Amino acid sequence: MITHSQMWKALDWVADQYALPIETLAEKACIDPIRVTTRVTTEGRARWPTCKDVAALLQAAQITPLEFYKILERQE
Repeated sequence: MITHSQMWKALDWVADQYALPIETLAEKACIDPIRVTTRVTTEGRARWPTCKDVAALLQAAQITPLEFYKILERQE
């Protein structure tokens, strides 16, 4: 099972591969940067990225879903 922490670490790793902050990768993917920086709601609940946002980030980074899954598996 993928954890909240693994998901965000993997997305941060993707951005790091391009030497970009995650916010800049989000802008490249036409996503509001706040969507990738707000990882916990004001109520303290974990905020997961939407499938649409993940897909857009991967497309902007030119990473396939299979490649991303392998990145996810490496996150602790």
